[in-house]
Amino acid sequence: MGLEVQADETEQVIRLIVWDKGIGIKTEDLYKLFKPFVQIDSSLAREYAGSGLGLSLVQRLTEMHNGSIAVESVTGQGSRFIVTLPWAYQRAVPAPVPSHFEPGSGLPSENSHPPLIMLADDHELVLQVIAEFLEVNHYRAIKVRNGYELLERVEEIHPDILLVDIQMPGMDGLETIRRVRSHADPLVTSIPGSCCHRPGNAR
Repeated sequence: MGLEVQADETEQVIRLIVWDKGIGIKTEDLYKLFKPFVQIDSSLAREYAGSGLGLSLVQRLTEMHNGSIAVESVTGQGSRFIVTLPWAYQRAVPAPVPSHFEPGSGLPSENSHPPLIMLADDHELVLQVIAEFLEVNHYRAIKVRNGYELLERVEEIHPDILLVDIQMPGMDGLETIRRVRSHADPLVTSIPGSCCHRPGNAR
């Protein structure tokens, strides 16, 4: 897997090319990649983590910057994703600062820390984008990559909220939340939690 950056001064664009030598994507499945709520592998504990997950989000973010995304893939040989962005500086618009809330109280408090949110997802891009979005909006985020890691760390960290991907290899989100609810520590069992359900993958 690798990343290549190309600057095209003539066309005034920058291309970010992410490539891998993985399982590839069948031609008949390519149209599914950028559809919201759709994954090529729809099982709750998929064998290959991250097949197409998050690409709809990447496409939307790219288009928001007046760019485009394309994919080239050969089954059994790998894939290339090409993000093309305009070569121009754009001033970032700061996100509004929300009122902070006292964890567990539901009431605003000027002296409280921002809520700490634990994110569980096996797809690194999704974790990164959601965490950055939360942090820009002045929340705190802890990232874990699967249900086992969440269960190992939740008692130590005691986050205010759990956001768990429903589809993860090994232990899916539903089982992860079930184990949180049956935890020996009552502070853990009381943490609000939600599975991120993708309708297109319902079984």
